Amino acid sequence: MIDRALLDWFFNHYIDPEQRGDWRYAPLHAEDLEGVAPAYMVLAECDPLVDEGLAYADRLRMAAVAVELDLVKGVTHDFIKMGRVIEEAIPALDRLAAALQQALRT
Repeated sequence: MIDRALLDWFFNHYIDPEQRGDWRYAPLHAEDLEGVAPAYMVLAECDPLVDEGLAYADRLRMAAVAVELDLVKGVTHDFIKMGRVIEEAIPALDRLAAALQQALRT
């Protein structure tokens, strides 16, 4: 499981603390989201980042960006790659694939 200490460890190895407010790292911090591409978001309910994902989906909607949100209950951050063990993974991958196919058709 990812807890606060492990999350901090990852962040500290990924980007310097003074750069974490940059919208390219954290799009939730962008001043304006109007006109960005439509989004299909899959969030894991038991992910320490789920609240940020929900907030970003809300910001996109407020900017009139089409958002489809798939909140998968009872799973952790990395569930999507555990299709042999976590039954929610394969259906989530199927929904992602369908959303991508639809986006490529338009």
